[in-house]
Amino acid sequence: MGGFVGRLGEEDPATTRRMARMLDARGPAARWERHADATSFIVVASGSPALDEAIGASEGVVAAVEGHVPNRKALAAEQDLGDDAPIGEVVARLIARTGFARAFARLPGDVALAAWQPALGNGWLARDRAGVRPLAWAPVSGGIAFATEARALHAAGFAGPPSARALATTVGLGCALESAYEGSQTLAAGEILSVRATETRTERSAWPSAHPPGAAGNFERWSRSVRYGLDLAYSVGGRAALPHAIALSGGLASAALLAVRPRDAAPALALTLVAGGRRDADVGALAASAGLPLREVVFDASVLDQLADEVAPHPAWVQPEAWAWAALAQAAWREGLVGLVAGIGARVGFDPPAPRPLLALRSRLRQALGADAVGLEALARSLGPWLPGDDAALEALSRRLDGVAPAVRRAGLGRGLRLPEVELAALDAGCAAFGVHAVVPFADPALLAVACEVPVGAHHYRARRALLASVAAAPPREPLDWSLDVPTLIRAFALDTLPERLRDRLDAEHVRSVVAAALAGDERCARRVFALEMVARGLVG
Repeated sequence: MGGFVGRLGEEDPATTRRMARMLDARGPAARWERHADATSFIVVASGSPALDEAIGASEGVVAAVEGHVPNRKALAAEQDLGDDAPIGEVVARLIARTGFARAFARLPGDVALAAWQPALGNGWLARDRAGVRPLAWAPVSGGIAFATEARALHAAGFAGPPSARALATTVGLGCALESAYEGSQTLAAGEILSVRATETRTERSAWPSAHPPGAAGNFERWSRSVRYGLDLAYSVGGRAALPHAIALSGGLASAALLAVRPRDAAPALALTLVAGGRRDADVGALAASAGLPLREVVFDASVLDQLADEVAPHPAWVQPEAWAWAALAQAAWREGLVGLVAGIGARVGFDPPAPRPLLALRSRLRQALGADAVGLEALARSLGPWLPGDDAALEALSRRLDGVAPAVRRAGLGRGLRLPEVELAALDAGCAAFGVHAVVPFADPALLAVACEVPVGAHHYRARRALLASVAAAPPREPLDWSLDVPTLIRAFALDTLPERLRDRLDAEHVRSVVAAALAGDERCARRVFALEMVARGLVG
C-alpha cells in the first residue's frame, strides 16, 4: 500500500514532509522528490518496486499515481515507452499529449491521481470511478494541499478535528461520502479537481450510467459508483465474481445491481444482506436509487436454496447469521413478500415478522456499550449467530457485552492501525479522549480483533468500526506515559486482554521489541507485528 501527499501552489516542504509522515511507511523510507518551483510530491513505498515508480515526469507534466493500472503496458506502447517504464512517467506523458480528462478516462483501474503542469500553472486531482482509492484535499495559502489519507492534512494543520457528521455518515452507510476531518474535502468517485492560480473547480468524469443526467446526491453518486464496480466485476469474472465484489463493497451494493443485471439481482441482494446485515431502511433507499422497488424482485424458495449454495463455499467471509436473515425478513415484510418472510422464518426459527426481540436487543446493546445503534448492531453481529426471543437470552447477551466493553475501550489505546480514513479519525478521537497524543503504527487489525475477543471473519471491518466508536465515547483518563515498564506497556497495548492460550505464548522481550520499534518508527516493526499476528491466529508456534 503506497500513497502520496503534496501541494499545488506555494511550496512548503516542511508541512509536506509532516503530511508524509502520516502515511503508511512500512518498508523503504519515504522517497522525497521535488518537481518545478511550485509543487512537491511524496510517494511512500512499502517494498513494492511498482510503488517506487509511482511518481514520474515527462514532457513538462509531473504525475503521482496510487493504485493499479491494468492497461499499463498498452499505454506505455502508445506513448513510445518500454513495458518497464514507470507508471508515473507513462501517465505524465499521456496527460501531456491528450489532456488530463482524456488521460484519466483511459485509466480503468482503481487509482488516485495527482498531476501538475508547471509551465502553464495547471494542476489536477482525480479519483477512480468506483471510489476505491481515497483522495482528500484542503484549500491552503496559494493553492491546495492534498493527500491519499485525510489525516495527513489534519497532521499538517490544514484540516480540523474529526467530523462527527462524517463519522456518523460512514458508520450508517458503510462507505465514506465526505472527509473525516473538518475543513477538508474528499473527492467523489470519478471526480476531477482542476486547480489554477486563479481558481479551483471540479468536474465529473464520464462513464456509463443508468441514471438520468442531472445533479446527483451523495447517496445516488455512491450507488452509481457501486453499480459500476459490480458491472466491471461481472464483465471480468462473470457471476462467480459477484459475491466477492459485493462483500468488498461493504453494504447493500447488490441493490444497485438491480438496474444492471436484473436476472441476477435477487440472489445477489439476499447474499449481501446475509453478508452485511444492513438496516432495512437502506434496502428501500438503494433499491429506489437503482430505479426498482424491492417488491418487483421475485424471491422464492429457489432463491434461498441458491443463496445457501453460494454461501457454502465461502465460510470465511459469509456466515448466514440470524440478524442478517432478520434484516432481510423485515425488508421483505414491509414490501408484502410474505412468502419470503415465512421461508426465512423457517430457516432461522422465528415467527414473522418478530420485530420486538430485535428492538429490545438494540435497546439492551445501547445500554451495554453506550454507542450508536448502527455500530452496536455491527458489533453484535460479529459476536456470533443469535436471535434471542426471550428475556433470559437478552440478559445473557447483555452480560457478555458488559464483559467485552472494557476490553474494547482498552484496545483503542496507542493502536495506530492501517484503517480507512474515517476509522483513523475515530481512533484519533478516541486517543484524544484518553489523553494519548501519539498514534503508533503498531498492530494489524486482526490483532485488535483477537484482543477484543471478536471473531475475525466476514464482519471484521464493521466490528472494528463499532469498537472505535466505543473508544471515542469512553470517558477521559490520564495521559499514557510511554516510559512505563514493560508489563504496564503490555497492558496499555491491550495485550493483557488476549486469550490465555495466546498470552502464554508471548515472550516479554518480543513484546518489548515490538513496542520499542513501533515507538521509534522502525520499518522492521511490520515484520515483528506480522509474526505476532500469525501467533494470534494460531498459524505458527
